[in-house]
Amino acid sequence: MKLRDVLLKSEELDENDVVFAMKPWSLETEAKVVSFAPGDFVPRFLQDDLFEYFLEAPLIADIRSQITDEGGDPEEVLRILLYYAENDAFLQR
Repeated sequence: MKLRDVLLKSEELDENDVVFAMKPWSLETEAKVVSFAPGDFVPRFLQDDLFEYFLEAPLIADIRSQITDEGGDPEEVLRILLYYAENDAFLQR
């Protein structure tokens, strides 16, 4: 599944889901969603895989909500999520 698809459907993610994606990240990068139990250690990389931690579902939901509440469209949400994951900071709008 592409990162774009995961992020566009992110409202369907569970609060314990974590998105992992192959680097270098782009919206066309392969991605997967992994569910962890509360309190589990979330690895930076998936063992024996090329997927790297991208963002956790609750953080994606918070960012998506903030941007849409400010009138942002889905493409802007995607761009900001990608920037946030890469830089651990918000894109100045």
